Amino acid sequence: MLYTAAILGLLGLSAASPLVSRDKLQTSASTGFHLIVNVTDRSRDLADPVHRQYLNSIHMGPPYSLLGAGSSKSARVFYQNGTRFETTWRIVSDGGKPEIPYGIKMHTDGGAKITSTLTLEAGPGRYIGLTSPGRHYLALNVGLLAFCREAVPYYGGKKLNILKRYLGGNTVRTLPKNCAPVELIPQCAKLNDLGETAISSHKFAQSSECYSDVSDIDWSKYPSLDWDRVS
Repeated sequence: MLYTAAILGLLGLSAASPLVSRDKLQTSASTGFHLIVNVTDRSRDLADPVHRQYLNSIHMGPPYSLLGAGSSKSARVFYQNGTRFETTWRIVSDGGKPEIPYGIKMHTDGGAKITSTLTLEAGPGRYIGLTSPGRHYLALNVGLLAFCREAVPYYGGKKLNILKRYLGGNTVRTLPKNCAPVELIPQCAKLNDLGETAISSHKFAQSSECYSDVSDIDWSKYPSLDWDRVS
């Protein structure tokens, strides 16, 4: 009886394994990558759509930028920076002449601890990385993200799409009406070369798993991906 149970168990594992491989997206590897916006509830995309746009920066005066979305022409190239001894790396993007590193930071909105605005600032930034390769899909690993259309005083109150993070039990269904829930998906890109006077260094830039072309992914083929939840 025990022998039969063991055989059945092995057969069950064998039958289940193709489902795991089928649901895992094929990845490539690159030191540099773009972050592509994937709106997880397309009915909530913004008036100025962000779905399949590239993460870029919105200048707010040196050395500080908001994170926005636009075409490939304005896309930031990111890389994961850190040593193999660190458990979490930092995601960095080079900018300026000479090039300096800009890292991702988060600032709470007006004392509201559950809402933060993401920024790109000179320096290493926070320990924020991509999801582990064992997960079904790769994305920026920072919780529930959304692009929200808000007035920005620096631009005379003009409404822009800016990146936010939500905590405190928020889900896709409880986001403000002016926000679209998103995941930021890494798409392989060539890491920029540095000039001789660069302050940035690629000595500890790590190879990252990424997708060759996010727009080619047919998400309907991966039913195990449940977008309607906090990452």
